[in-house]
Amino acid sequence: MKLIKKWGRPAVMACMLATLSACGGGGGSGKDDRADPKNAADGLGDYGEVPGTVKLGRVTQSSGSAGGGIYNGVTSALDDAGRALVAWRVDTGSFTTSQAAWAESSSTGAWSTTQSLPQASNISLYGMALRMNANGDAVLGWVDAGNNTTLSYGRRAIRYTAGAGWSTTILDLSGGTQYSTTGHPIDWDLQLLSDGRLITKVAASGGPASVLEIDTGGNPSTALTATTEANRTAFAFRPDGNGYRYMLEDSSSTPGAVELVFQRASVQLGPLGPLPIATYAGLCSYPSWYSAPSITAATASSERSVVAVLSRETSTSSCDTHNLQLLAVSDPSSIRADTQRANAFGSWLPVPPTLAMDQAGNTLAVWKEATGTQYGVQTGNTYRLMWAQALAGQAWSTPQTLIPNLASLGTIPNDGRIVVSMNRSGQAVAALVLNDLTGSSINASIVLSRFDFTTGWSDWKRVANKLMVSDPSVSINASGAALLAYTAIDGRRIDGKAPSVVSTSFAYAWRF
Repeated sequence: MKLIKKWGRPAVMACMLATLSACGGGGGSGKDDRADPKNAADGLGDYGEVPGTVKLGRVTQSSGSAGGGIYNGVTSALDDAGRALVAWRVDTGSFTTSQAAWAESSSTGAWSTTQSLPQASNISLYGMALRMNANGDAVLGWVDAGNNTTLSYGRRAIRYTAGAGWSTTILDLSGGTQYSTTGHPIDWDLQLLSDGRLITKVAASGGPASVLEIDTGGNPSTALTATTEANRTAFAFRPDGNGYRYMLEDSSSTPGAVELVFQRASVQLGPLGPLPIATYAGLCSYPSWYSAPSITAATASSERSVVAVLSRETSTSSCDTHNLQLLAVSDPSSIRADTQRANAFGSWLPVPPTLAMDQAGNTLAVWKEATGTQYGVQTGNTYRLMWAQALAGQAWSTPQTLIPNLASLGTIPNDGRIVVSMNRSGQAVAALVLNDLTGSSINASIVLSRFDFTTGWSDWKRVANKLMVSDPSVSINASGAALLAYTAIDGRRIDGKAPSVVSTSFAYAWRF
């Protein structure tokens, strides 16, 4: 998996000598605003941020080279009362001494000062995942970079209790095995249920997948062990612990083919009888820079779930091109699977799709696809951002272009995820990183849009333009209030472009 983005030639950039300090709750006040028409033209000002953006705290300990922890990323959550949490990895120059930092916002939007989280340490560049339930409690998970223990590169977590803060107890999410399902935190099916239980998928390397459950007392147990390994199994649960298990099993009738098996499932009560619902010529993997399962599932409805499977075009084809299959599976009384091939023929997916569903079963899928002869590289290919929806009880819509005004915003990089957060009523917010109009990732931007199933997408807009901006994190609550978080270099733009001078990196947040 590629953990560090391609940023051109950062080694030749000069390093700023001045040390920049964090200003929790600052948001740019006190900066020496110079008159620069090009900086003002896009509404992002001298420092490349939408008004109201708050600079939370450091990501790097001091100014340094472009490889010094700039790419750590950030994770966030927003509860229905309007309280927000943001956490990020603080680089100290070593995996074994890296730590976490965090800040919280009140329901009125007042941010706390940044605080360290010494319980979370050894955090690898895989980053972290923050999950929150309706009570405002949360869990922060990360990949442990390891220190030659038996659980090296396992997953860890700590709890956050609304009103009480962070626990001092580190939880093991590795299921007691040396190798668990790691990958990017965006792809973890880590979930905090409404009753406080933690659940996530675990598996020994090449072994069958299970659901690891950790109760409020910290006691672990496993349930719903599948007959297939982790990369062929996906669990999708609602906050009550009920949902679905999907497994990709070798076909008993067609050599090389795989069958998608559907089961209703409960963390407490186990699965109901399996039902094969689709057959594929064979499975494909994502490019080497993005280690993720071939199957993804999600649900928020009591009668529907959504699944994405990355498969071969035919039994004789290679995986230089992909067949992305989307399934919206309804089960009010009898099982109905609305299936659609999503990507164009002859294209491949550089990163997994993103799936979202509301409580009524309306489903959204967004993805990035590429065409060209250079599988797995940035150059020599054409990239597209696409989306489709499947309203409750209906089939999938025809795939459409995600950003109609892309030509005015930037160009599509080969890596980087489209992040989406959706509330129970189907309101969503989505964001991603775009390279600039020349294709340069040095002058990258974050673009953002809102979505609902009635009106579709709002106009996509640039909301940040900074040096070495990370993949963003987005959250939305029941009232439609939203949160964007990201990390980037803090520096003054020049002629409406991010500066090419490497300095200290910070975490940023914007409530809107």
